[in-house]
Amino acid sequence: MVEVVSESTKRTDYRAKRAEYSVLNISEYWIVDPLVKTVTVLTLADGWYEEQVFVKSEAIISDTTDACPYA
Repeated sequence: MVEVVSESTKRTDYRAKRAEYSVLNISEYWIVDPLVKTVTVLTLADGWYEEQVFVKSEAIISDTTDACPYA
């Protein structure tokens, strides 16, 4: 699951959807934020999301995909 942030959806993407996805047991989702040039990877662990923030040219590591790191 990937959410792309816009000015009008920022609050929903960072807060409300985290709670919704946890209830739905979504194991991982990404928040792509072009406003601040980050990708936040949220991984569900024990009912809570652990968060990793990647900036600019950092390789994005996903615990739930078999693919190579994203650059």
